[in-house]
Amino acid sequence: MSYFQSLDFLSAARLNQKTRTMLTGAQIAALSPTYPGQEVFCTSTGSGYTIDTSYTRNSANNAWITSSVGKHKHDADVETSGGLYSDILLANFGKYILYHYPAPSLAEFHQDTASGGTVSNDFTLGRVNFSTGTTSGAYVQLGKHGVPVSFASASKFQFMGYATANTNISVRMGVGMETVYATTTTSRKYGIEGCDSAGIARSYEVISANGSTRSNVTSSEDLAQSNYAVYRLEHTPGVNVKFYVDGIINTTNAANIANSGASTGVLNAGMGVRTNNTTSKNLFLYGMSYVGLPGDATWST
Repeated sequence: MSYFQSLDFLSAARLNQKTRTMLTGAQIAALSPTYPGQEVFCTSTGSGYTIDTSYTRNSANNAWITSSVGKHKHDADVETSGGLYSDILLANFGKYILYHYPAPSLAEFHQDTASGGTVSNDFTLGRVNFSTGTTSGAYVQLGKHGVPVSFASASKFQFMGYATANTNISVRMGVGMETVYATTTTSRKYGIEGCDSAGIARSYEVISANGSTRSNVTSSEDLAQSNYAVYRLEHTPGVNVKFYVDGIINTTNAANIANSGASTGVLNAGMGVRTNNTTSKNLFLYGMSYVGLPGDATWST
């Protein structure tokens, strides 16, 4: 039913009931008469009402309900707080996967080393130290296994750290990426890697694979660094993988981007380093995060 009809008489009572009114908090508190569904906008804080907030009269016509919540903390089960944060977690339980390690330790990762490679918590410098040792082919690989992650939904991976060399080294990190010592596959993935066995300096390549083809695009970020950087990868299904360095876009890979399916649950997120000669290499980890959706329907139910 329309508010107004042709040739209707627009009385003050009808306009007050059906249109939006701008009032101070004190005026809202004193407003009379009021009507169910009536809307007001607060122009000045007062009498329990907040500036720049909209209110709607409830159906019982005995209270104002906040229409525009604005900034809130979800710390109370009331509309002005947006409800409880715990209710958000309960409603989304099983609907996301989050690995968040701003202060990582070895206890939080699956570990794989070979031929003298070691990994340790470096308490003094607040990082995890991957050290290959001096045996050619030695490596260190860390990762997170578990519930498969989805490639049909957007996700992000972030690594804070750096490698110490750009020649005779292999470095890999990302989502669904092969281990640093494995041959490449076309299984769904995205990440960054650099590999050299001929003494030629390398930059990171942005990797993508959609289950049938694996692609790489060379970035301008040199493997060897003297201090940590923040590397972020953003996966948009079927569109691209964007590579950011310290918050600035560096490279975009738009080829063979996965838009369906899931990981195997092995190395959902991981990172590793290998030496390809008899000189020890290091990869330092200061932090790692991943957020995305589960790739297993039964986990999400």
